[in-house]
Amino acid sequence: MIKASSTVQTGNIGELAIGYQFTKLNWHVAPNPAGEVGTDVFLQPRTATGIDSGALIAGQVKNGDTWFDYPEFDADGKLVGWWFRDTNSEHLKYWLEYSVPFILFLHEESTEKSYWVHVTQDSVKSTGKGAKILVRVDSTVDKHHIGDLLEIATKGRIHSQWEGTAWGSADVLSTDRYRYAMLTPRLVAPHPNSPVTKLEPHEAIALLIKMRLRHLTPRTAVDALAKSTKDPAPDLAECRSSTTWGWRFYAAAHDILGGDANIDALEKLVKDAKAPSERAAAAVFACALSVEDGNPQGGLDVVDGALTHSDYSDVDRAWLLLHRGRCLAVAGTDVDDAGLK
Repeated sequence: MIKASSTVQTGNIGELAIGYQFTKLNWHVAPNPAGEVGTDVFLQPRTATGIDSGALIAGQVKNGDTWFDYPEFDADGKLVGWWFRDTNSEHLKYWLEYSVPFILFLHEESTEKSYWVHVTQDSVKSTGKGAKILVRVDSTVDKHHIGDLLEIATKGRIHSQWEGTAWGSADVLSTDRYRYAMLTPRLVAPHPNSPVTKLEPHEAIALLIKMRLRHLTPRTAVDALAKSTKDPAPDLAECRSSTTWGWRFYAAAHDILGGDANIDALEKLVKDAKAPSERAAAAVFACALSVEDGNPQGGLDVVDGALTHSDYSDVDRAWLLLHRGRCLAVAGTDVDDAGLK
């Protein structure tokens, strides 16, 4: 028989405890495989609906009473936290230079509580030969601090910068195209002076939102023959019966804004949409038009119907909730009590 290492067992308990606590908070936990030299776990934040944020935190877990041997008290004798001491600064230097945010966890088995600190230049203190960092007693792994941890995970992330960009310069992903076309059409619509030989549905929507109708009116046969380039303007009759959802969306929006139709076609498109981003765009369009037509309850019904689905990205869900709030505000409902959070 071979005796198991008590040190390894203690470490395993701490890592499993952290994994359990973050899993309860709906984060994804990925233990580092055997052979790691200072990183026990990788943590990926997820929303309450399970949508992954694409952010990442690395962590080291210390479990056992010895990690609580250096307490810090304030002037009134109240416990502030515990110092983690690194005699030669090797670990703290490694964590400071990590390519993603790094968290040090202290796990207390007797209380089953875990405490954490973000390892930064400001939080690490020199001791002369080595270094130390304070893990505060009020920084616990729980729902009350999950926002702080999420902020650490996402801080410094490089977001798309569209200020000052040219017309139609945005390389927009399919999940964002209709939202961009409706909210920031300049980033999607072709430049007025650029030759266009083909339009995509989201580009046509962007042109429609900007009311560049002359670019959406097919030329006559004589005009077309006089031009060497192909006429990119979509034919509305073909769009209305198209098998492509985006062209049917464009045709319905064009007909409604042109005054020749009501929002029934848009409401049908909400139900017919296969992609969550398409469903959100059609619902928002129908909702906004209902409000402008003096029917906030109709807009609310459309958005509430769309919100019965739980597959939206965070931004599309927020977009829908924003319009739901507008409907409630126009109808005179107390938005604070409307369950929008």
